[in-house]
Amino acid sequence: MSQQSQIDTVENSSGWIVLKAQSKQGAKQGGNREPNLSSDTSINGFEDGRWDTPCSVCLAHGATAISADSETRYLDKGIRALRAEISGLGLFVPFASCEGHAGAARTHIEVPRIWFHCHSEKQLRLLGEILNALKVCGNLANKWHVVEVAPERGWHWGSGTVYVIEPVVLSVPATLQSYRRDAASLARHLGTAFMRHAGRLLTVS
Repeated sequence: MSQQSQIDTVENSSGWIVLKAQSKQGAKQGGNREPNLSSDTSINGFEDGRWDTPCSVCLAHGATAISADSETRYLDKGIRALRAEISGLGLFVPFASCEGHAGAARTHIEVPRIWFHCHSEKQLRLLGEILNALKVCGNLANKWHVVEVAPERGWHWGSGTVYVIEPVVLSVPATLQSYRRDAASLARHLGTAFMRHAGRLLTVS
C-alpha cells in the first residue's frame, strides 16, 4: 500500500478487515461502493498491453517472466484454481491475482492474493466467516481474511471499491509453500462452503 494513503483499520469477528483509506490524491472516503463493471474492459488483469497488478514483484518481472503459460499469461498457476472458484461463485468479480513470491534469502514473502469487486457487504461478511470456519475445521493452515483497499493512482480496473482475499501474515510468517497450499485448499472447499451457507445471504444483516 502506498504511503500516500492514510489507513484506519477495524477488524470484526467474521475475519473481514476494513481498511478505510483517504488518498491524498483526492479519493473520497466511502463513495460509490458499486463497481462500474462496464468500464472493466478485461477482468484478467491484463489491459491495453500493460501488466496491471498491485504486486511489485509481478510488475518488476513482467507478465512473460512469471506466467504459467502463454494462454493465461496474466494468471499465475499457483492461484488460478482459487481465482476461478471465486469467479464461479457469481458473487465477486476478481480482476487481478498473484500467486505470491519469496524474496532473496526468503527474508520477505509476498503472499498469494486475489483482488476483486463486490456489490454487497453481506456477501463480504459471509466470505470472512467462511474463511474463519475453514481455518477452524483444519482446511487451512493459516488464517485468511478479506481486506478493503484504496485504489492507487494508475490502476486501470474501473471504478468501485477494491477488496483483497489474502492470508494473515504473523510476526513469524509461514512459508510461501504453506500459503500456496492454503490457496489450493480454498479452491477445493470454498464453493461447497458457500452452498452450505447460501441461505444466510438472505438473513445476514
